[in-house]
Amino acid sequence: MITAPSRVRFDQWLHWADLTRVLAVKNFRQKYLRSRLGVLWALLQPLAQAAVLSFVFMKIFKVHKVPHYPIYVLSGIMAWSFFSQAVVGGTTAVVDNASLVRKVSVPKLTFPISVVGGVLLVFLLQTVVLLGGAVQAGTLSPVTPALLLLAVVLEALLGMALAILFCAFQVFLRDIRFVVESGLLMSFYLTPVLYDPSRLPAKYQHLLQWNPMYGVLSLLRAALLGRTVNWTSVAISAIVTMVLLIVAVPVFRHRSADFADVV
Repeated sequence: MITAPSRVRFDQWLHWADLTRVLAVKNFRQKYLRSRLGVLWALLQPLAQAAVLSFVFMKIFKVHKVPHYPIYVLSGIMAWSFFSQAVVGGTTAVVDNASLVRKVSVPKLTFPISVVGGVLLVFLLQTVVLLGGAVQAGTLSPVTPALLLLAVVLEALLGMALAILFCAFQVFLRDIRFVVESGLLMSFYLTPVLYDPSRLPAKYQHLLQWNPMYGVLSLLRAALLGRTVNWTSVAISAIVTMVLLIVAVPVFRHRSADFADVV
């Protein structure tokens, strides 16, 4: 009596997990569908942006105090691109898949999670370029794989938590997307993507630690550039991410009962 239902439930979870994987790969492929260069755009866009920013800050503003600044800024741009695309794409995931939501009986969490998964595949491809630059700079260390893995997992969970939370409200209030995009634009300048937080006054460094992306970037740059990890910011990022997940998932499940009627 107990074994059969649990077995069915396990089979269902396997099916849903496979569907999430399929949708993630679909989202990854669809982004570069019919483009001549395909997934190379995932590398060319951040490389071009990093090259321009490195020129501006190093040649015009004379920023020479940040070692290996091109890799520093490239890692920040790629990490932020992953985060922002995961959050924005996840926010609109249910609305963008309205036809599936109305027809297919699967957990609606599948949609925002698959979007994050698709963007994660792009970021994993981009880490090859980051690792190549770090090899050339000679800044890799034995702890690089562990720190890089921790950074990727933490950022993926953070992006997923926010995507799920915002998606729960986007279905009913379509203005949420624009609020999210505006918030991310402002947050970009409050996150040490382009600048070194150690150059800021102490009081601002303390405030910056409460930005959950600060911990992610600290891990990423420690992995690639041999910098010291700010474990306080990492701990704060992990706690914030955990709290967001604990809040987001029940809220999403509660509201998802009405998704098919609204989309």
